[in-house]
Amino acid sequence: MKYDDKPDNDTNGDSPGNDNQYHNDDEVIELGSDDEIMQMEEGDEIDMDGEGDGEPLDEAEHIDDSIFTFEAHKEPVFCIKLHPVNHSLVATGGQDDLAYLWNSSTGETILKCTGHKDSVTQVSFSADGTYLATGDMSGLIQVWNIATKETVWSFEVADLEWMQWHRGGSLLLASDADGIVWMWKIPSGSCSTFDFSGVAATICHFLPLNTMLAAGYGNGVVKIWNLTSPSQQMPTFSGNNGHQGSITCLDSYSSNPSDNNATLISGSTDGMMNVYNLEKGKLVKSFDCHGSGEEGANASVESVAHCSNRVIAAAATTSGDLFIFNLTAMTCALKLNTNQMPITKVIWHQKSPMLYASDTDGVITLWNGLTGENIAKFYGHSAEIHDLSVTEQGVVFATASEDGTAKLYEVTENSLPKTFDISELLNK
Repeated sequence: MKYDDKPDNDTNGDSPGNDNQYHNDDEVIELGSDDEIMQMEEGDEIDMDGEGDGEPLDEAEHIDDSIFTFEAHKEPVFCIKLHPVNHSLVATGGQDDLAYLWNSSTGETILKCTGHKDSVTQVSFSADGTYLATGDMSGLIQVWNIATKETVWSFEVADLEWMQWHRGGSLLLASDADGIVWMWKIPSGSCSTFDFSGVAATICHFLPLNTMLAAGYGNGVVKIWNLTSPSQQMPTFSGNNGHQGSITCLDSYSSNPSDNNATLISGSTDGMMNVYNLEKGKLVKSFDCHGSGEEGANASVESVAHCSNRVIAAAATTSGDLFIFNLTAMTCALKLNTNQMPITKVIWHQKSPMLYASDTDGVITLWNGLTGENIAKFYGHSAEIHDLSVTEQGVVFATASEDGTAKLYEVTENSLPKTFDISELLNK
């Protein structure tokens, strides 16, 4: 990984030849309070190009900051998930029509998931870690018992768009190109369906209230479903209250997850991020995430994420722009022009306003979401990162790449600038 500046004649205890570079002492990064966000000027733009010039690393300059590389996939790797209990266990799926379960501590391949008919684009662990679900583009879903290494259930839907286990139990949900959201109880396979429009249900998201699901569709509609009562009338956002392009990403937050007073955020190929108040069933704000130039004008919002301990949200685009929005004042607090490379995914750290962002250059950047400072960059991939998974503590994260590898990285005191206080981050 690299940092912006390295003090003269000071190796900070590192051995000669170490490529780590640290922020100067006067560039102390402190993760502050909500007041700091309120004091940000609307639309502040910070150019954080730093070393990134948008060009891939030359072979001779290739740096690998990962602690483990999984190379069993011989073609691009599209998805990756860390086991919810044992973070040494990792699941990946790729263009080779295979999914793997592997141990990053030993390098052992625990399970090779065969039988798929197309690229495996979805992998997901059940909440207790008992089951692994794998899904391919053609719509074949298989569920594997990790202990016995055997399939316990399988089903075929139309072309698969999304798949994830419910966080509260053994319910598996998926959406397909026919616009159907499926819900199965595993391993019995008992099924409920939520059919809306015949338009692809491109992405779904579990709301803070466990019985509620948000679904985004290819025609720009966002719909809320009650999982216990599919026929119940729930908010639907369409037309001027929805998006003008396909929904690409969803996230939500609530001060009280036990009620329905949640705020939903959505991103779309129309380059907008919408904010919805679900209790009132209304669109609160539409943020324009288009950047400058031709690429910026045609930018799609690829990933949105809400910070769990601040009322702020991030939106990342295909033009390489990263926006931080203040959802109290409903303003754009920061706009970071990262390195001109499209951003593929953003995830907030669970205990601090630190943001992980992966891009098509194969780099993962850690940002301070309050100040816009570039904390660190992690290198290793030679092509686009398709997926990013972060542990709850945020110390370990994993990536899946077009280069045919999956990598595991670790955030430690030695891997960040010594001026950066990560006591909260490393407090497990």
